[in-house]
Amino acid sequence: MTSSNALPSGDVAAVAQQGGIGLYEAERTAHRDAEAVRKQLAQQAAHDPLTGLLTRGGLAEQARQRRGRDVATTLLILDLDQFKLVNDSIGRAAGDKLLVVTARRLSHALPPGDLLAPIPIT
Repeated sequence: MTSSNALPSGDVAAVAQQGGIGLYEAERTAHRDAEAVRKQLAQQAAHDPLTGLLTRGGLAEQARQRRGRDVATTLLILDLDQFKLVNDSIGRAAGDKLLVVTARRLSHALPPGDLLAPIPIT
């Protein structure tokens, strides 16, 4: 990822002159803000916006981080039977609510540290 979130050096100097803060402080602030944006984007990329669960990429990253640990691993795949029928018959909003409620219930049933991610199977 490039540092496109950072202010160009001319803008940092202008901020420093107009705001009465030192150039060093302006650059530190710009760097801190860019880092906060980077972390927020990484969080958004790793979590589904509807359910808050891990995305496929987020799950893969968590699995990479856990690789090599001396811990048993189990993969459980659940399928919401006829989920498409819910969306088609009573609407997408109802389907979204079903996904959110299901995600919440499954999340609360897991021990701390376990992972849960919706992986669409086509």
